[in-house]
Amino acid sequence: MGCKKIAHIRGPVNPQNAIDRFLGYKKALEKNNIPFDKNLVYTCVRVSFEEGYAFAKEICENHPDVDGIFVITDLVAVGVLAYLNEHHIKVPEQIAVIGFSNWFMSQVIQPKLSTVDQPSYEMGVSSFNLLLKEIKAVKEEQPKTIESVVLDTQIIVRESTKK
Repeated sequence: MGCKKIAHIRGPVNPQNAIDRFLGYKKALEKNNIPFDKNLVYTCVRVSFEEGYAFAKEICENHPDVDGIFVITDLVAVGVLAYLNEHHIKVPEQIAVIGFSNWFMSQVIQPKLSTVDQPSYEMGVSSFNLLLKEIKAVKEEQPKTIESVVLDTQIIVRESTKK
């Protein structure tokens, strides 16, 4: 969307989804010839609205030239938007914001939040099938197998990013 200095509010260090989103952030920077700056990465502990609000404040105070923020979840991104709105920072004109999940709230706040849509229903079905397979393997005293399932996501562009 044309941003040149993009902060990332990531999840805790351990969950795989936080790791994958962080690696995706770094890969996107590299692909667009934007240097990675570790000082623009903020790590949530609770993955909360309050952390989004607090990190937005830190970003604005310490890096006033940031023009984009990629956020681990829509909930945290709503905290970012709350801070930016309260401080009259224009979204997306001054700072673009994108979340991850496509929760219902992303469509009802102002500005409407751009987000990465994850296929929640398909994730549930896939998770259940993997669990069922593992239960059957244990019951039949078969070895467990580790499987990785990758589902496609898509970007939903709304008002919080430049079009």
